[in-house]
Amino acid sequence: MNCAKASRATDIDFLRRVIAAGDVDTVPATGATLDAVIADLSTALVLVDVGAASKVYIIAPPKVVRAWALLRGTAGAPAFPELGILGGSISGAIVVPSDALTNTVVVIDAAQVAADTGPVL
Repeated sequence: MNCAKASRATDIDFLRRVIAAGDVDTVPATGATLDAVIADLSTALVLVDVGAASKVYIIAPPKVVRAWALLRGTAGAPAFPELGILGGSISGAIVVPSDALTNTVVVIDAAQVAADTGPVL
């Protein structure tokens, strides 16, 4: 298995487990306009319980990250200046594109995630 396939398989398994955990709040998308994206992200980020040690990630399909990176404000400036088509950040949250997602955006606090991949051989 090459690195890209292994990375995608890992993402798929990890995100499936995060979503299946049962204590995940969902926020339906309200549109693709800048106002809608900001409203949806604001709603999702408010639902994440963060603290001083938090490391917030927004994991999204690559096409969504590209769309957000290209959004412009009313004066033509980038809506999210720290975000590029391959990721970056929005208001301090790290944005990561993942090929494992197609129509879902996941917001997590890495400080609250634990993983077990099994025994180390």
